[in-house]
Amino acid sequence: MIVRNELDITVISIDYRLAPEYKYPTDKNDVFDVVDYVSSHSEEFEINPDDMAIGGHSAGANISTVVCMMAKETKKFSFKCQVLDYPPLDLATPAIEKFYTEGAIPPEMAAMFDKCYRHEEDSKNPYCSPVYATNEELKDLPPAILITCEIDSIRDEAEAYAQKLIKAGVETTAKRFYGVSHGFTIGDFELPESREAHKMMIHGLRKYLLK
Repeated sequence: MIVRNELDITVISIDYRLAPEYKYPTDKNDVFDVVDYVSSHSEEFEINPDDMAIGGHSAGANISTVVCMMAKETKKFSFKCQVLDYPPLDLATPAIEKFYTEGAIPPEMAAMFDKCYRHEEDSKNPYCSPVYATNEELKDLPPAILITCEIDSIRDEAEAYAQKLIKAGVETTAKRFYGVSHGFTIGDFELPESREAHKMMIHGLRKYLLK
């Protein structure tokens, strides 16, 4: 794993139950419970529970920022930073109303993902769609490294979320990568934009996690 090799840190990849069999908020609760277990059994995992970060790609990035909110609310554990790689953060706005260009996720497919993942009445809950979080809910979240890509229908909501984090006083580093589409950081590790994005993540982890 690139991050582990560069930083010599323990990386824990968390499985969670998937939609449509398990809709929101099962994914968030599963990840929260695993992090809670790991942090409370730190000797078993040989980690420092006061020196943790969380991050993910796409849906994993949505989960990551929500778990940061849950951690702040419960005070069970905390993170030094969050890495959000092209996160979907608005599951309320119909996909057909979002930006689209050739190569992005087709609106029909995105609408199906939304329907499979959440019930309509949950769509504007900040734990489902973090872009609807209030300033108070975002205040005091850990620093964020946020990556978006040009050819992606969810880029605007992620960039709007970055602006909301900044307004809430959260130290945020955000960058849009041009000429690439959703999944570019895991689709081709040799792609120049992918390498640059990986460096951005590693730099952020080094800055906040290894002080």
